[in-house]
Amino acid sequence: MGRIFKMKTAVLLSGHTREALSCWNSLRKNIIEPTNADVYMNSYHSDNIEDVIETIKPKKFILEDESSVVLDKNYNTEMPHYLSYITNPIISVYMFRKIKLCYDLLEGNYDTVIKTRFDCKYTEEFPILDIDKYNIPNGGDFENGIFDMVCASSQENMKYYCSIYDEIENYLDEGIPLHSELLLKRHLESKIINRFEYTVVLRKVFDKPWVEDKIFTVK
Repeated sequence: MGRIFKMKTAVLLSGHTREALSCWNSLRKNIIEPTNADVYMNSYHSDNIEDVIETIKPKKFILEDESSVVLDKNYNTEMPHYLSYITNPIISVYMFRKIKLCYDLLEGNYDTVIKTRFDCKYTEEFPILDIDKYNIPNGGDFENGIFDMVCASSQENMKYYCSIYDEIENYLDEGIPLHSELLLKRHLESKIINRFEYTVVLRKVFDKPWVEDKIFTVK
């Protein structure tokens, strides 16, 4: 596979940094260095945050005290029966909020913006992609939604992608459940999406400590 794009690139990292240090080398090797990307980061204060900042060296970052974050709206968290296993659906709102705030950190213009997470591992470089489309790895679409961990596109497209936080209430009013991948599918339904073959390994907490055999692979 070749480089994702020979263009000016930004990478957005948002959310909790629990697995940031164990996943960073794969992101650095396969995404950051091949594209010479600037990294922007929006996260929370945590025990490992100083080490994370020193390792990643983001161009710009913001940290919040998670316990002090207050949402500016009340959201309907009632879930349909088939999603009853989701016991805390409001976390999708917090996730999309961090994504939007991370995008807002961008300084200047970029040809390509890549949104990902601290707990994703990459096994190879991105292929060359069409930045006029929303490029999302194939697979991993829970509940018939759309994979919400990685997306690469133009800066203008990613501005729209990251604006989903502002539309959640409207989508809930339409009857879309408070489920991140279903909300994202609704948000992008009028857009041109390119699903491409690429492996993303997500380190997932089932119990502590996190162990290497507790991973999901998306192809």
